[in-house]
Amino acid sequence: MSYDVTGKSAGDRLYGPHQSRYVTLPESQLVHPEHDADPALDFVEKGDPVLVNGETLIGVALKSAEADTDEITIDTEGIFVLMVNGSGEDIGNPIHINSSAGLTTSFGTAFGWALSALASGESLVAVKVHGGVK
Repeated sequence: MSYDVTGKSAGDRLYGPHQSRYVTLPESQLVHPEHDADPALDFVEKGDPVLVNGETLIGVALKSAEADTDEITIDTEGIFVLMVNGSGEDIGNPIHINSSAGLTTSFGTAFGWALSALASGESLVAVKVHGGVK
């Protein structure tokens, strides 16, 4: 989805204060956890952490896709229960996302902060999603 700025001025709000956290993009632009060994059948699923085009826009998919042309809305802010690879980290530690390991405490693009303790290995964690984490 392209966001039309025709007739707008710098500083104009396109959406309300809480609507602006949602972004809709084609599934083909989302990096997400692998669900199928066949890349032609591997589409984003509702609740997946996503990275847009391997850059810095991050979020959580709000619906599943059936084709790479499906428009998927992602939520770029909030608190979500997500699967994270960690090593016994504490609450408040930064969470990162990368195309090979998914969510991790060690490397990748800034994704958010852990709001619950992380066990060693892969575990469900409350994550405050917010890009720009250092």
